[in-house]
Amino acid sequence: MSSSDAYLEELSPQLPALQLLINLGWHYLPTAEALALRDGKQKHVVLTGVLDPWLAEHNAIDCKSARYAFSAASANWSICI
Repeated sequence: MSSSDAYLEELSPQLPALQLLINLGWHYLPTAEALALRDGKQKHVVLTGVLDPWLAEHNAIDCKSARYAFSAASANWSICI
């Protein structure tokens, strides 16, 4: 098998999945943008630049009849677990 055939074989199942995600409202990120959202760390899977603000907006801590906003420390802790 030539290298181009192997490349096409590897790519062919990814294209329908990518199209489905785009149809569901996901946005394709260029490599440089995705890397920036991962704090420049290629091995990180989570886009912390997207997840941190989302966690702060959509989460709160309820304690003793009071509601507290999700702090940056809480968001960082929840991502690390």
